[in-house]
Amino acid sequence: MGSINLTHCGKLHKKISATILVVICIYSVCYTYDVLDSSAVTISSAGGQSAGMLLYKHTSETKRQAINNLKTNKKLFYEWFVGIVDGDGTFSITPNKHNNSWQFSFKLSLHVKDKPLLALIKKQLGCGSINYAGKNNWQFRIRDRSQLLHVVIPIFLNYPLHTRKIYHFELFHQALLDSSKCVYLKSIWNDEQALLRTLERVTHALPLRKPSTAWIIGFIEAEGSFYVVQRHKPSNKRPFGEYCHGFSVTQKHDKHIVDFLKQVLHIQANPRFNQASSSWSLDTTNRRSIDNIVKYFNNTILGSKHLEFTLWSRAYLNKSKCIDMQYMKNLQNKLQSLRKIVN
Repeated sequence: MGSINLTHCGKLHKKISATILVVICIYSVCYTYDVLDSSAVTISSAGGQSAGMLLYKHTSETKRQAINNLKTNKKLFYEWFVGIVDGDGTFSITPNKHNNSWQFSFKLSLHVKDKPLLALIKKQLGCGSINYAGKNNWQFRIRDRSQLLHVVIPIFLNYPLHTRKIYHFELFHQALLDSSKCVYLKSIWNDEQALLRTLERVTHALPLRKPSTAWIIGFIEAEGSFYVVQRHKPSNKRPFGEYCHGFSVTQKHDKHIVDFLKQVLHIQANPRFNQASSSWSLDTTNRRSIDNIVKYFNNTILGSKHLEFTLWSRAYLNKSKCIDMQYMKNLQNKLQSLRKIVN
């Protein structure tokens, strides 16, 4: 992987807050342009460029290549798309308040900074609309019955969902085929026993139908987190404390997905159940595990997590920065700031 030696970027170290603004502004403005126009002009390398400009140049090029791969390889795109939907997509059937008909809707909701991903999906599928969903969220939505049957349904039949969300997809499919069943299907929509049986089914099917790399990347776009954590508090010996890299992914119901990611990413830690949130979390700061994660997701993340992962992984690969606790503390603040913008 090509990388930037941030040791030579003195401005990033000395004027960290200014650089955050530069990076975020460049990323926010240029990212949309990159996604929607694959012929976007790259920033040429020059001796007087800021660290933010150099960072954008490299991440822009690798991201454009990943996006072009999705544009030209339908199989790759569908697997990636299903991964995101397993994370943040929904299927719904609702009665029409004005008559006896039913409304069908497929939605994928993402933060405003990921709106370009929704534009990419709309372009690839050739249908649907993108609408503001409130609280800085936008959603890609398809409600046309013909488009749902002939565009959306075939994707998930050929590239099945891996979470218990497949239960709602199956009911949704039945409703589209025969709307006379909608009342009954709606009555069992939240049937916990049926959902548990579906969860058992997808769990047992996983070893035989393993998620692809593209699915994993799409799922992590929606559910993963790359972060820096303080391992030890400041002391006389360590005035800034001690910091290290971390990665986590959380699922409320689908523990089999967390178990699978542990295996694929070679994470040594075991998933833990959080009583407060009733969810399963896979969390690691182990260096060998982080090594595997950095290599696995290199040049793959496309959405708002792209900048987060790039800053996180490059700092990890620059060993001098990993032992510079002031730098690591600043990196932690920067990543937290990016998440606040996204969340």
